[in-house]
Amino acid sequence: MYPTLASFNKMRILLFLLCLAFVYGENECLTEVPHCGLCNEDKPTECVACKNNKFLTIINDEQSCEDDCLNNDQDDEYHYQYTDESGVELGKCLPSCGYGKFAEGDTDKWCYDCGEGCKTCDKDKCLSCFKDEHLIELDECVESCTKGFFENPNVTPKECKKCDGNCVTCQGSATNCLTCENPTPWLQGGVCAGSCLDTKYKHDTNEGKKCLDECPGGYYEDDYEMTCEKCGEDCKACTDGDSCTECIEESGKEYLEDGQCIDKCSEGMWIYVAEKKCFESEDDCPPGTHGEQEEDKNYCVETPAPPSFGGYLFSGVAIVLALVTLI
Repeated sequence: MYPTLASFNKMRILLFLLCLAFVYGENECLTEVPHCGLCNEDKPTECVACKNNKFLTIINDEQSCEDDCLNNDQDDEYHYQYTDESGVELGKCLPSCGYGKFAEGDTDKWCYDCGEGCKTCDKDKCLSCFKDEHLIELDECVESCTKGFFENPNVTPKECKKCDGNCVTCQGSATNCLTCENPTPWLQGGVCAGSCLDTKYKHDTNEGKKCLDECPGGYYEDDYEMTCEKCGEDCKACTDGDSCTECIEESGKEYLEDGQCIDKCSEGMWIYVAEKKCFESEDDCPPGTHGEQEEDKNYCVETPAPPSFGGYLFSGVAIVLALVTLI
């Protein structure tokens, strides 16, 4: 069976459209409107914006690119120019500026873009963001407050306010500092100071300088220098740099022996498993424990508590009552 003329024509049209798509590209304009710079992706014969400093408008139901937006059928009085992804400046006429833009001018009216992500604005000042979870910082929409700013919980929409003075970071309010910088680098009670009080310990780490009432875990208090000094490696708590009192279990050296953290107690030592400690003799076992040997190893184990006097008294009364019942 030979193809009909109708099917042959359909094939010619299809090939023609394929050639157009190949030559002009997927989103190229096929409109006859002069100066058209951008067309509808789904309908390439329809212009949506003009180039060459022209503005898309509708006159007598016909699209055209004009120098002005005043003479049209759609009350599109606002001029709007923007730059597309390829860097071409485009223009169109709008009935109103809408979200993401702000208006200027009384007779010669223009729409200008707000900042990126900004839904409403007053010129350069952003008033709200398209995404509700975003915050306004320095008149721009951001996902989270940057260093030197804090989230103000008392306003809507959410905003980032600048920290006070020498605060590098702060929380809840501008004056509640978390970290400080010179010339007042020491954090003392949420305030940045030039130095700590004589009764405070200086704690200096990569996260900042703090004045503390007592040093945190992994540090010991140097009462002469009034500083927090780091304990030795694998040490969770210590009295000085060489005398550990508790080890870090996750380090693999969780047993404490003679102020040092080791992976297991030395041969002949008495092992107290509950507190991961090693003792030289049975007499050194902690109170409430006693020594036992198991498989050539020495252990300090919990000593069972003796029965209470009350227990004996209750048992005696019960026996007496039973005898009376039998008599």
